[in-house]
Order: sequence, then structure tokens, then C-alpha cells
Amino acid sequence: MLCSQHAVAQPPSPRAFPSPGLPTQANSADAPRNLVTNPHTPVTLGYLNGWIWIRDQGQQSVRRKLIPGAFPQWTPDGKRFYYFLPVGYDGWRCELWSARPDGGDRVLASSANFWIVRTPIFSPDSMRLAYYYNTCMASGDFQDIVVIDFRQHPDWPGQVVYQTNAPDSDSDSPDIDADSLRWKNPATLEVRINGTWTKINATSAGKSQVP
Repeated sequence: MLCSQHAVAQPPSPRAFPSPGLPTQANSADAPRNLVTNPHTPVTLGYLNGWIWIRDQGQQSVRRKLIPGAFPQWTPDGKRFYYFLPVGYDGWRCELWSARPDGGDRVLASSANFWIVRTPIFSPDSMRLAYYYNTCMASGDFQDIVVIDFRQHPDWPGQVVYQTNAPDSDSDSPDIDADSLRWKNPATLEVRINGTWTKINATSAGKSQVP
């Protein structure tokens, strides 16, 4: 796939605020999940069925569709959010995009493809995104910690900075607590492995991510 770093999405930009014509979702079992709140405003984003949903400051119980995508995450300054746009083949293969809080000014952030099934987390200096990924059986059934470094060339793929075999009943492989993944500082991640906090060097060269 050939893409430029600053290619702008072609679909028309959504309005800055939800309109009456867009479907709504109240709090329910099928409400958007993977919710992330802007660090500087009460605006919340979530993901459901291939769409990013927004809950605005004045809409505490109702969310509305914003733009197609998955696993949004706000930048630390709250001025934009990054999200993953599925490309429709090879499982969870996605492109990485960014947008303003209103969903406008969508920009392709990388010409690489990524595989992701969890919301990523930003480093304190906004220079890296990290997330957990479990590869498919054909790729070895690994548990990966993947880092996207924005200081690299735009076609630089996500780098696997930590990898171990996925645990099963017949193995002694370490078990990563994906929900515990966090940044200790701009260059170091921490995650619980078999219940113990383990530091991971987020700046290591690693290796390219696979499905």
C-alpha cells in the first residue's frame, strides 16, 4: 500500500457537534467500549462496530457516531486523537490516523500497517504509542508489546519490544496482564508478567510486527 504521510481522508468531515440526524446510543449493554476521556475536557470517545462514537460535554448519557475507526486515544494535550482504521483484510490490519476532537482534519499518520485489538497508550512526551497484541496461531501465537515511534520514518512499522509465547494449560510461558501496561517514563514501559511488574525498554530496535 502506497500512502503519503500527510494524505487527508476523502470522506466528508463530520460536524463539530452531534446533529439530530445521527443515530444515538444511551447507556446499554451494546454501548461503545474502550472509552477514553480528553485529558483537558469532559469529551469522551469510544469504539463500537467499526465506528468511533463521541459523548460531548453536555450529553452525559448519549453518544453519537463521529467517524469510522477503532481504538481512539487522545494525545496528552487533548488537541487531537489517534485512531486505527481497518483496511478490510488480513484480520485486524489497520492504518493509523489522527483527527481533531470534532473528527475533522483527518490525517494519515503512517504508511505502515498495524495489527491491534486494544486501545493504545501514549508516552508522556507524546512521541510513542504502545499496545498489547496477541498474534494469530499461524504467526506463532505470541503475546507482543508493540511500540509506534513517531520520530521514525512514516513507513516504519510497529516494533515488537517484548514478546513471549501465549500461555496455555500445557506451557509455562509468562502471562502478560494486558490491562496493566503503562508508561514509567518516555522511554520505559511497565507491565505485570505473572503478577510481577516488569520494565520494558520502549526504545529498543525490536522487530516488525506480524499478524
